Amino acid sequence: MQEKTLIMICLLAAALGLLALFFLLENSGFDEVSVEQLSALEDGKVVRFSGKIISLHDHNKSIQLTVMQPITAQVTLFKEKEDYGFSINDTLEITAKKQDGKMIALKVVRK
Repeated sequence: MQEKTLIMICLLAAALGLLALFFLLENSGFDEVSVEQLSALEDGKVVRFSGKIISLHDHNKSIQLTVMQPITAQVTLFKEKEDYGFSINDTLEITAKKQDGKMIALKVVRK
């Protein structure tokens, strides 16, 4: 093949790949819910929500967070590292899974 043809094929494949990646990321996101909706979720559902830390209890292998957005919710974060650096009044974006009626954090990001 000629060099021009190969360049065009590569550019087309790259553009199609970026377009496909964009659509996958847009459609694969978790449902964003408010804290009020957490109690109505069924077990196994993964959602994302934001809130401000109003209490923080550090246990041996987990951290119990209470977040508020205007009502409160309890979230358990199992430690993967020793210190997350969270403090009262930090605003977090939490991706969590409801398991046995409790919210288990999968990912926590400080906003």
